[in-house]
Amino acid sequence: MSSLRTLFVLFGVLFLSLVFLGCLGSSGPDASLAGSCKNDSRGEDSCWSILAQQEKNAQYCDQIKETGAVSRNDCYQGVAIAKNDSAMCAALADDNAGVKDICFIRIATNTMNEALCEKVSTQADQFGWNNQNDCYTGVAVAKKDASVCEKIVQPQQKQTCIQSAFV
Repeated sequence: MSSLRTLFVLFGVLFLSLVFLGCLGSSGPDASLAGSCKNDSRGEDSCWSILAQQEKNAQYCDQIKETGAVSRNDCYQGVAIAKNDSAMCAALADDNAGVKDICFIRIATNTMNEALCEKVSTQADQFGWNNQNDCYTGVAVAKKDASVCEKIVQPQQKQTCIQSAFV
């Protein structure tokens, strides 16, 4: 009888240990992957960024040291796009690279949600084109719906959008 009780206690302790360790492991990046990213031929920061996007887990972005070309902001953008999470786009740091705009454009196109284009900058680039119009064009093409192009004010870009929507 005491050996049965001991067996139950051992199984109980083992079960609780597994549950406890499982809960701790799920709160952050998988510790077993840290070694593989340290030795990754693409570079540690690139590895964390790719892993974050594949796993759709922004916590991996926190491991990026920003010693190379990959920034945490780019990583967060990649996760936002992978998850189609426009709230993550809004939380991105504003920079000169247009990371927020690109994030909103990609998600708007992926989800065919033209309302997200309203969050994109209307400032024209050196050629007179703007990201918001690019967003509407992307959504119009994805939906195969030229009516989305009507929101574009610039005539040349509107025409390009209408032609692209029917391709």
